[in-house]
Amino acid sequence: MSVKVSFVVALFALCFLTIESAQAQSSLRQARICNDLQNNQLVLKRRCKNPRYEEVTPDSLVQAGQVSVRSQVVSDSTPLFLSTKGDLSGSTVFCPEGMFITGGGASIVNNNGLLPKTSIPRSDLTGWSSTAQALQNEASGTLNIYAVCATGVQPLDE
Repeated sequence: MSVKVSFVVALFALCFLTIESAQAQSSLRQARICNDLQNNQLVLKRRCKNPRYEEVTPDSLVQAGQVSVRSQVVSDSTPLFLSTKGDLSGSTVFCPEGMFITGGGASIVNNNGLLPKTSIPRSDLTGWSSTAQALQNEASGTLNIYAVCATGVQPLDE
């Protein structure tokens, strides 16, 4: 059971580390899922070079029948009109029933004075939320939010 729990934690961490918005990619360090052969558990490491570790990819886990994952991208577009400088507005896109968030992002198109403020998963991992803030009076644009959802993964109880 602990190997399964460790896998879910490692899979979530890998997804959150590798699926980021283009704006955040420059500060992102790549992590790898490594099988710790000595302790029989999956761990996140920058490199799996030590003979004790063997690199694992999500595709290899699916092919080995150790996990069954189905993913789907859902999205929503919300027109925004903020009349006063400093105002905030946003929206949330939800995963289909039985699926949980593995990543997501947001963008603003037809932007006239809006600043993307937040782009985060919901705390229950059922969707992705984003907000924008007006940099001027009469700010407008369309907030596009997307969420990468998957089955075969689930949030862990604390």
